[in-house]
Amino acid sequence: MTVPLRKKRGGSYNDELHQIKCYQVNIQHSKAATANLMQLISTDKSGMALIQEPYHYQGKLTGITKGYRTYAYGEGKQCSNNSTK
Repeated sequence: MTVPLRKKRGGSYNDELHQIKCYQVNIQHSKAATANLMQLISTDKSGMALIQEPYHYQGKLTGITKGYRTYAYGEGKQCSNNSTK
């Protein structure tokens, strides 16, 4: 996805194009798929991943590398927020 970004520099606007890499995946509660996604994200330097049916253990999201901001909602789960990366 290419997004125009307008930055004001010295009284005028600079129109630059920047890319945001985003993955949308259904993990199907798989520990292995979560590990593969985390490796892909760290290697590919993507900016965002939208994950459906994430892997969780004992009611907590599991397998997401610490340092990534995570949000979860649904089926009794509350929003969680890890430290940002």
